[in-house]
Amino acid sequence: STWATVIIWDVPTAKQIHTLQHEAMVICCNYSHDGKFLVTGSQDKKCRVWETKTRKEMITFSDHTGLIIMCVFSPTCYNVVSCSADHTLMIWEARTGRCRHVLRGHTGIVLSADWSLDNMRIVSNDERSIRVWNPRNGQQLREIEMEHRVPSRSSARPIDEKGKRPETKYIMSSYAPSGYIVSSVNNKVVQLLDPNTGDEVLSLFFRASVYTMSCETKNTIALGDANGNIYILRLRLEGDAQELPASAMSLLASMGMGRDMADPG
Repeated sequence: STWATVIIWDVPTAKQIHTLQHEAMVICCNYSHDGKFLVTGSQDKKCRVWETKTRKEMITFSDHTGLIIMCVFSPTCYNVVSCSADHTLMIWEARTGRCRHVLRGHTGIVLSADWSLDNMRIVSNDERSIRVWNPRNGQQLREIEMEHRVPSRSSARPIDEKGKRPETKYIMSSYAPSGYIVSSVNNKVVQLLDPNTGDEVLSLFFRASVYTMSCETKNTIALGDANGNIYILRLRLEGDAQELPASAMSLLASMGMGRDMADPG
């Protein structure tokens, strides 16, 4: 919220339940996998951990020197990874606020971060690259640079009436339950990337860029685009990544403004 608050709503009734306070505009929030805690990040350069039952603030993490872009609980709920405008990610203990690792290497604002479901990897991105990290020692394992990516048929499509494409930039990245990396690009494409090579395996072309995604369910991905549409995609990932058919990622449902949805690449 622009009023430096986090508002918790009851989904069935759409009623406001609680309000949590920061010192500046709140940019991001994320529940722990067990639902017991909520972590929030703000322009005040701080992350706060709240107990959802009591609404009590448990920890304030203030090691970043830039505003917080994203903060995410690990699958075990013991740690949080936060990314910031200071070009770093930090892994810290959710119960104590102790910083375990500072992940350096990004050359721009770190726009997103996510844990693999096995808790063994973290993926993050700035506009120019995706990076994979080992959360146990904070070491970078892989870098996927935008200029080295070979575009698919969908990725190569023009996005304006004159057939011109602006510079392509990563928006956000996440892990699919299968271990593949899912990334969105500002040319309205969502990619499925091989985690071992960084190669694009599959892609979908949307009518607007995708700015939010959730990949925590067993075989589905939820996406939200700049036009206010929500998409539910099903992954059918069997066999070798290089042999996956286009039907391996298909649209299950869409909700929103009624705009045309997606096309597999």
